[in-house]
Amino acid sequence: MSLHTMGDFTTNSFFSGVGDLDLGLERAGFKIVSMCEIEPCSQDILRKHWPEVDMYGDIAAIKTEELEPANVICGGFPCQDVSVAARRKEGLDGRRTGLFFELARIIGEVRPRYVILENVPGLVADGIDRVLGTLAGLGYDAEWEIIQANWFGLPHVRKRVFIVAHPSSQRRQVFGPIYSRYAEDAQLGLEGEADILALHDGDTTFSLAECLRTSDGVPIGVDEIKRRLTMCGNAVCPPVARFVGDLIVKAEAVD
Repeated sequence: MSLHTMGDFTTNSFFSGVGDLDLGLERAGFKIVSMCEIEPCSQDILRKHWPEVDMYGDIAAIKTEELEPANVICGGFPCQDVSVAARRKEGLDGRRTGLFFELARIIGEVRPRYVILENVPGLVADGIDRVLGTLAGLGYDAEWEIIQANWFGLPHVRKRVFIVAHPSSQRRQVFGPIYSRYAEDAQLGLEGEADILALHDGDTTFSLAECLRTSDGVPIGVDEIKRRLTMCGNAVCPPVARFVGDLIVKAEAVD
């Protein structure tokens, strides 16, 4: 059964951050129906831009029967325990990156048609085998690629691992030839998509300057700056997310 005959690309988003992955997927035709984010400041941003979407906090407290029905699950699960900046690399045994297993629990119960995961390249050396093995144990084939933001005209390299999984019975490739051709030609970026911080309200882009000031324009305190810069640092570049979403749409169209 084609995803299109099941409705649209309805998506439950986890570890939503400030919505960058979600915005990119929306531009590829996906519809976000729920979000999960534990940080209150990030929740405020999400509620501003997705006021009609159900919001959840702690992923460990989510009961899947409460979620909106969806065909896709996406999430950039925490990277702190696999990042090159980590003082102690605990990998998927770490308290934060280990939250992947809560997401795996939800994937196993919801059984989505597609799973889209994002993390830092450090995951490749310290945990991706367990991620892929866990997905395989749930009955999902998975592909992964490291994608760079500068391929899309953005002014920084920003390598990120994207994993796309689908039920083993589907027997399809999402990356493959289309991705390979794209990666070989950095000039094929998505023009007009270089809004690095992702969020927008009509024609207004959420900029770094806005992130570091209050609504009255007065600079905020040091601790708040650190927190907001962390949100920016964790963000996914929407053009990259859109590209991955477009690949899924193209793969689905083959059916």
